[in-house]
Amino acid sequence: MPKHMNNRYILNLQLFAEDNTGDNTGDGDDQDDDSEDETDENGENEVKFTQADIDKAIARTIAKERAKAERAAKRKAKNEQEDGSEEDKEKREAISKASKLEVKVACFEADVSKDSVDDVAALAHAYMEMDDSLDLEDAIEKVVKKYPHFKNKVSDNEEETRQKSWGERQNGKKQQMSGVEAAFLKKNPGLKI
Repeated sequence: MPKHMNNRYILNLQLFAEDNTGDNTGDGDDQDDDSEDETDENGENEVKFTQADIDKAIARTIAKERAKAERAAKRKAKNEQEDGSEEDKEKREAISKASKLEVKVACFEADVSKDSVDDVAALAHAYMEMDDSLDLEDAIEKVVKKYPHFKNKVSDNEEETRQKSWGERQNGKKQQMSGVEAAFLKKNPGLKI
């Protein structure tokens, strides 16, 4: 046997038992006998329930359990519906994305600036809701006509730079030489100014 098994604590458990100094002395059989006056250990009368009280308590418990079961069934049906509609959700997202791209393409065809595409699209949708006969292109045209600052601004200066080569765009406009500079370059043809 291991050494620690021999060193057990021996306790007198009777020291921890309740001290019964009453009339119950004997073999330790503490079973309560049913007495005629139904009082509990403290001397108070026990509460008696009528059949109606018990029926009400049971009805409340059943109603709570039914409500729990209904909520669980609704939750389960909702989860099943979400699982089934996940494909529909993906389809709706794809359709939404395609319509947004269609609006952007229509805005770029109408020469709307990149910064104003979302604004023009929102206004065009508002016009289309008010007037059912308008299609997307007509609504965008109406918005651009009413709010011309949404349109790309192409100035004369930008048109000139588009036509020039790279080197000419970097240097800017060539400055005209004064008569003195022209005379100086004639006398010194190897110098670059």
